[in-house]
Amino acid sequence: MSKKRKKEDKEEDEDFSFPEFDRVEYMKDEINKGKSVLITIAIAPVFSYISFKIFEFTMEWTLGFLIFFLGIYLLGPIHKQLKIDLEKFGKKEYAMNWAMFFFTWLIVWIILMNPPFSDFTDPTLNRFRIGVLTDQENNTWEPIEEVDLINGETYTINVTAKITDNVGVKHDSVNIEFQGNYYQMRLVDEHTYRIVFENVTARTNEYIFEVFMEDVNGNTASEVIERTIGT
Repeated sequence: MSKKRKKEDKEEDEDFSFPEFDRVEYMKDEINKGKSVLITIAIAPVFSYISFKIFEFTMEWTLGFLIFFLGIYLLGPIHKQLKIDLEKFGKKEYAMNWAMFFFTWLIVWIILMNPPFSDFTDPTLNRFRIGVLTDQENNTWEPIEEVDLINGETYTINVTAKITDNVGVKHDSVNIEFQGNYYQMRLVDEHTYRIVFENVTARTNEYIFEVFMEDVNGNTASEVIERTIGT
């Protein structure tokens, strides 16, 4: 029985042969997949530009992302129109194309949203400090937090603000509102603006400062700061 089974197995092994590898068909499939990826990468910037223009007009991020999903939806019909055979595409091929579309679309959109192509970023107040004049003869200023001020007494204070922007701050636009009046702050160092107020009365109630700023492309911002000058 054992000999007979071995003989049958041997005959089956002799009858079995691997299917012939169709190199031409394989190359066609690979070329087809490669073309689909290249087309996807070429199409994505078009939808990036549309997303950018829609955001430029509406200032709505969500509408830009809707264009991305529209691009994903139209990817198949566009490939078919360009004679790309999608019948042999599986989950892996579709996932690859969607991933390439997403990353290309996102990178191009980010590039378009930033200088030198555009500027949607407002200037930013990074640091706000108040100093007090403690020695007029030597022009000595100390941080207000480190000086014991007497309530009811008047002091000369020095306000500095560090303002940055991704392109550049319009220097004459930096103003500060203090006690109902507006004053222009002067550029004294890179990104640092300064103004001096005299005869400021020390008190326990907080003073309110509001800094206004604008960049060279017209983006504006303001920030309110509340500080106590006194103990």
